[in-house]
Amino acid sequence: MTAPATPGVAGSEQAYAVVVPSIGRPSLLRLLETLAAQADGSPAAPAPVEVVVADDRRLPTASSADGPGDPLPEPLDLGDVGARLGARVVRTGGRGPAAARNAGWRSTSAPWVVFLDDDVELPDGWADLLAADLAAAGARTGGVQGRLHVPLPTHRRPTDWERGTAGLQDALWPTADMAYRRAALEHVAGFDERFPRAYREDADLALRVRDAGWELVRGTRTTTHPVRPTDDGVSLRVQAGTRDDATMRALHSPDWRERAETGRGRLAWHVATVGAAGVAAAGLLARRPAVAALGAAAWAGLTLDFARRRLAPGPRPGDDVFAAELRRMAWTSAAIPFAAVRHRVAGTLAARRGLDPWPGTLAAVLFDRDGTLVHDVPYNGDPAAVRPVEGAQEVLDGLRARGVRVGVVSNQSGVARGMITRDQVDAVNARVEELLGPFDTWQVCPHGPDDACACRKPAPGMVLAAAAELGVEPWRCAVVGDIGADVGAALAAGATPVLVPTPVTRAEEVDAAPHVAPDLAAAVKLLADRSPPRHGARRDRQPVLRSARRDCDVDRSCRSRGGRRMTADVLAVRLDSDGDVLLTGPAVRALAAGAAERGGQVDVLASSAGRAAAGLLPGVRDVLVFDAPWSGYAPPPLDRAEVLGLVETLAARRYAAAVVFTSFHQSPLPMALLARLAGIPHVSGTSEDYPGSLLDVRHRRPDGLHEVEAALDLVRAAGYPVADRDGATARARSRHDGPADDRLRVREPLPDVRDLVPAGPYVVVHPGASVPARAPAPDHARDMVAALADAGHRVVVTGGPRETDLAAHVADGRATDLSGRTDLAGLAAVLAGAACVVVGNTGPAHLAAAVGTPVVSLFAPVVPADRWAPWGVPSVVLGDQGAACRGTRARACPVAGHPCLGGIGTHEVVDAVERLAATSPDAPPAPPGRAPETAEVVA
Repeated sequence: MTAPATPGVAGSEQAYAVVVPSIGRPSLLRLLETLAAQADGSPAAPAPVEVVVADDRRLPTASSADGPGDPLPEPLDLGDVGARLGARVVRTGGRGPAAARNAGWRSTSAPWVVFLDDDVELPDGWADLLAADLAAAGARTGGVQGRLHVPLPTHRRPTDWERGTAGLQDALWPTADMAYRRAALEHVAGFDERFPRAYREDADLALRVRDAGWELVRGTRTTTHPVRPTDDGVSLRVQAGTRDDATMRALHSPDWRERAETGRGRLAWHVATVGAAGVAAAGLLARRPAVAALGAAAWAGLTLDFARRRLAPGPRPGDDVFAAELRRMAWTSAAIPFAAVRHRVAGTLAARRGLDPWPGTLAAVLFDRDGTLVHDVPYNGDPAAVRPVEGAQEVLDGLRARGVRVGVVSNQSGVARGMITRDQVDAVNARVEELLGPFDTWQVCPHGPDDACACRKPAPGMVLAAAAELGVEPWRCAVVGDIGADVGAALAAGATPVLVPTPVTRAEEVDAAPHVAPDLAAAVKLLADRSPPRHGARRDRQPVLRSARRDCDVDRSCRSRGGRRMTADVLAVRLDSDGDVLLTGPAVRALAAGAAERGGQVDVLASSAGRAAAGLLPGVRDVLVFDAPWSGYAPPPLDRAEVLGLVETLAARRYAAAVVFTSFHQSPLPMALLARLAGIPHVSGTSEDYPGSLLDVRHRRPDGLHEVEAALDLVRAAGYPVADRDGATARARSRHDGPADDRLRVREPLPDVRDLVPAGPYVVVHPGASVPARAPAPDHARDMVAALADAGHRVVVTGGPRETDLAAHVADGRATDLSGRTDLAGLAAVLAGAACVVVGNTGPAHLAAAVGTPVVSLFAPVVPADRWAPWGVPSVVLGDQGAACRGTRARACPVAGHPCLGGIGTHEVVDAVERLAATSPDAPPAPPGRAPETAEVVA
């Protein structure tokens, strides 16, 4: 596992984004000024890597794309402080704080997201303490709460409203200052947007995060939350929150208050008050004055008691606010019980009818026309010049099949410039429909850049008009285009933008876009992956995994820069030993080349037994280490913290894809599950077992492929280019005559070992193996060394630190013993200098092939030679490939006397060494086929 990077630095595990939902309060700029002043970028007070203000003011709907449209609220002006912080604004159209926070955090990429209300005040030292809070968070810490301080008057007792605000000081998990780990937010799909008010949405999120296995803790930082100025009716309006209490009960069961550690309130007393009023009204209607009087008395008593309880801790007679507070308490105490009961009944009835699905799914995709759907022909008025972009038809058909509405939003300033007519524009649009099928809405802006209309992108008019025509909210729309104006229009309307760059796209537009995809298919896949899962009943309120899309390959995966902003990096997984990792080397290089074309790099996840080999592979950026409890001959016990820590590490790296390499007898599915939990959007593996939604590419391995070929075949199936050998099939390829892309290789330069090896040509004998059944008997190996020495060869015996006794026995004074004196890179250097290597079917055989040294392979057939023989170098396979142990995968030889290797004569070894030493690089290849029972020369 990788160690955390420096806190606060972009890319580190403690880097954070700040998201502030706002309705335009003046306090917003004061908050940003304080944030800019405190977060100076030093290690002690790191600056946020992103600042997003979610403008949640309501947006009007444009009436027409052909005219200026309705006036829009002026964009929030963040002034100079916004520029200094690099802050950006996303519009959410008055959908409430839950939706605003979702839009904010999904447009960022940092591992942590700090939510702040726009009226909080950050005291001195806040940024330092935040950095300390994030650095102290454990691997399963999903959120760190800031402590809130509500300043109250010191010259008088607080009012009812002031005391209510002060309750935030003891509340659990309020998002006025709450840092959530991105992985935790993604785990539960963020805030539930069915909570439309600033009430209970934070408690709901916290319960779902905790139910999903994360812990929430209080931090050391403190934030000031002033009491907002308000009017007399605020305490009546906040009773609408009792609807959210009904939603909480439906989603989290009746015990949700105990779990959220919140008080029960006065609902029971309010019900009694309303009931008493009902009795009084019924008595009057029934002309039973005694009953009416009893009900009225009960109502009056309960109402007066409620008012008394609210007034008692408040201002005293003589205080400047006493008269106003008395007036407020008098009329609101009479009205609140009725409002509270009405809202609770409405909320309960709605919950019993069934909560509406979480409205997070994509409803419509609006495409730019020129350069996005069809090739750009400047000011085109000729329908015959229309040529669809590759893949556009398939993407549109796929959206239509899934019930997603499609439309076009297109600037056509050529009309205003007099270069084309509106009729010509319509004719071209008709041709587009002929070629690509019908669109649900066409929005065209015929104005020029100087017309100051509300429809020309980047203004939001066309997007709003399209949404209105389709009958969907703008925030459920996406806009796909190729320039910054398309992105700007989407953001201004509150829609989701995806930029698909073309040669005309400027680099700064790519950098500024929240989401970037390499093509239309990738753009649509990104949008599908971003749609939050639905949840309603308690049993499914924890959406953990998104279903994999079977109609997408990895070429459609994208560098998403928002929602969950993915890199273009790829994770290659090989969780067994050094030899297995080395055989995966050509496939890893192919992945690296493909990732580089998309601006990404490749990391390898390896076991402790394979980490050294992974570090030698060319094209690898980082090696992550994980000892899987499902892999290896002696797998470790399941360690929950270790597994969850791996998921956390992978999630923080935001890989675009993972390719899980396995042998023919292994399953990629456990690793695929962890990749899914880490949010990796595209996972490929070779599996005979049904993978469910764990794999996007379920590859089936053709019979008889070598491990190198099988790995390359998986890479090809995953959508990455793999060099072929002039169109030849895999089985018709020689194992050493192809392009360099198929060869095993290691990083260079290797260590200088000239002081360890003999001067002049030498032969290496490596007698050991991690699997005993694959190694010759010690005395037999000693005899081989003696025979080679007798034939005039200088011999070097190698082995690991645990094989020193074996190596000393085998060398027996006739050879140079290097056992325990080199690491894997040093061993590679020793093998690179050898004329030939004599070795069993074990890692050093593949290491020798990776440095280009011929191999005499003492091959025990417990695994098939056609899958595991040395690859890409001249080699001789010795051993009885038809022995009784064939295909058993036994670790210890199941047949007495080890006949498969015991029958190899020392003269055969000497003969094979001398034949290989005489082999020239230009020698013709042997014909392909299964390894024979005694020997095969691949020259």
